Amino acid sequence: MPQRIAILASDAGQLAQLTGALAHYRCFPIRHPADLPHPREAADLLLLDLHAMQAHADAWAALLAAGLPVLLCAARNEAAALASALRAGAGDYLLKPLRVNEVQLRVQILLRRAYPDYRDQQQIRFGQYVFETPSNRITHRGVEIETTQKEFELALLLFGNLGRPLSRAYIQDTIWSHGGDDDELPSRTVDTHISRVRNKLQLKPEYGFRLTPVYGFGYQLEQIGGFKAN
Repeated sequence: MPQRIAILASDAGQLAQLTGALAHYRCFPIRHPADLPHPREAADLLLLDLHAMQAHADAWAALLAAGLPVLLCAARNEAAALASALRAGAGDYLLKPLRVNEVQLRVQILLRRAYPDYRDQQQIRFGQYVFETPSNRITHRGVEIETTQKEFELALLLFGNLGRPLSRAYIQDTIWSHGGDDDELPSRTVDTHISRVRNKLQLKPEYGFRLTPVYGFGYQLEQIGGFKAN
């Protein structure tokens, strides 16, 4: 089962934060691409700080193309370097300051996407919402919310990208492009599932979250009060 996460951190504090958030996994620090001469034999996922990568940018770019799932940590003013790393092969990114539950969810999403047989028992909490994998179970204030597998995956994706607009194309590619799903989906499939998730999870202000459309682009789940993300 995929468990090994190689971490390139910007400093000791960030390394401690990431290893603490991912204590469930076998995390180990790296400082240079040479620390992973055979990356696919040593790690199942790379968690890399974008600023720390700049010292050996070309070597890191080569590592991004190795085929491992890669999660980046980036500052908001690193947009150009972030776009370049994503084009080179990184799978996703987190914006600083990092939040524990978002780190956990984003790692889960990448591992589930990269390893279809991935199964890992874990609970991740956002306020009163608790996600349990691999049972695909969501509870709110202790009460289970009945969802289909796709609805669970979509909710997991939205909470894992809290405050970040997601395009319809990205949602479709992430949720429906694996597991033998047909490439051609009805045009309203994403919108229909978004509506179901919004209604089933009651993503509205009194519950501390709001799921809204982004005109001409996609959707965004926002935290609007109630709890502070870790």
